[in-house]
Amino acid sequence: MIDCLRASSACDQAEAIAELSLRKESEPLMAAYAESIDANHREKLVEALSGMDEPPVTEFMRSITRQSSEREAFLANLYLARQGDQKALENLRPSSNRLRKPSAIFVYALRRLE
Repeated sequence: MIDCLRASSACDQAEAIAELSLRKESEPLMAAYAESIDANHREKLVEALSGMDEPPVTEFMRSITRQSSEREAFLANLYLARQGDQKALENLRPSSNRLRKPSAIFVYALRRLE
């Protein structure tokens, strides 16, 4: 099922993400993330992990907020923000250097938290 998340796979990736998330087996997903060099595959793995509320997943999400692509970091911060992590909320907030209007990502994150 993890291989289904690769870009070259012909399966339904949204369905695979939902199924992997429901299984609550985080270790194989985190191991696949560590081994993968495909950014799209890694993002899909993070999406699947974001449906799991477990301490190892929380630690994993904290680790990738500092060393991953912008999309992966966003998904990880969103996961952490749903758990009330203040630093994650700050990371999702538009920086003070930007326009006063909230960024689309920040608005999206707030809606997901509701």
